[in-house]
Amino acid sequence: MERLTIFVSIFCVLFVYSEAGCWGERGNGYYCPYKGRAIMPGRSYEKTTGPNCFKCTCSEDGKSLNCCE
Repeated sequence: MERLTIFVSIFCVLFVYSEAGCWGERGNGYYCPYKGRAIMPGRSYEKTTGPNCFKCTCSEDGKSLNCCE
């Protein structure tokens, strides 16, 4: 029973970390392209439906895009 509790606890921790992933992309200085979308500097794009919900924010200078699930 103790091993099962440890296994479930480890699984829950790993699941939470896998859901909270963040990544970065490069912008071109004018806007941040992401999957066919042009996100303007200082603006965000948020996908709130379906699996893999995330929010991407383009930096003020348009040179980097930061996304988090």
